[in-house]
Amino acid sequence: MRSVTVIRTLVYCLIALPAMAQSTFAGVRLDKLPTVFVTDRSGTETAGKLVKLTDSIVELQTDYGDKTFTADEVSVIERQGDSLKNGTLIGLGVGLFGDALVLSSCHRDCGSGTAFFALLTAGLYTAIGTAIDAAVPGRTRLWPAKGDSARSHLAFAISPLRRAAFVGWTLR
Repeated sequence: MRSVTVIRTLVYCLIALPAMAQSTFAGVRLDKLPTVFVTDRSGTETAGKLVKLTDSIVELQTDYGDKTFTADEVSVIERQGDSLKNGTLIGLGVGLFGDALVLSSCHRDCGSGTAFFALLTAGLYTAIGTAIDAAVPGRTRLWPAKGDSARSHLAFAISPLRRAAFVGWTLR
């Protein structure tokens, strides 16, 4: 049984394909020149103002001078700031979950003010979620696009200490 697991593990390792690199920055649209974060293939992140973006290069103005990257060198390009949509939806979800708990304990003896209270608390939690998301600025991925299938691959990990293995599909 153990040899079958080892053979299966080796087959999964051979099947796993590395992420393919995109060859151009075509399709990246920017309205103004924002602060961007460029992560290269080695994992080093460089932050700076975007100076130039063509199909083949991205140029940043950093504190240490201008830095130019080609498409083959770049892993991810992100800009500062994200949508408030995720914080709003999380706050709404928490509010609706709390309302569902309160209303589930209320069988027939709830007054007419309960529905108003439920709407009020759902709105309040939605506002809180939006405010927290606005206070903690995130990042928006510019390149490669989130739906890029070249960034998804089979992931595999072995833990000899726990005597366990993990096989899964990662999407980036």
